[in-house]
Amino acid sequence: MHESTHVVIKQAADYDSQVIAWRMGYSKAVSMDKWILGWHFIDLLNAALTPSNRIDDLPKLNIRPKTFEAKQTLNNQAMALCYENMPIVEMASSNERTLLFNSYRTGA
Repeated sequence: MHESTHVVIKQAADYDSQVIAWRMGYSKAVSMDKWILGWHFIDLLNAALTPSNRIDDLPKLNIRPKTFEAKQTLNNQAMALCYENMPIVEMASSNERTLLFNSYRTGA
């Protein structure tokens, strides 16, 4: 049982080290009004989740718009996606942490 617990703790540490960088990147990007980059970090946060918690239907942002108007509104589109989807991805991340925490308690 000790070996199993050790592996789970390493998995949690690896997960934490990965998502902390993405969260910090997101915070820094949006504080500078770089919502396209912020959306990229949300996508990375989602990708870091295990398949059972990952949001499979997370919207995509077309970062190569074809028209002048679309290029001008791209940052605002990204901002809307961030506001709508960051709470959803964070909730999935919390679910991930709950699974890790419960596995500590049970030694699974």
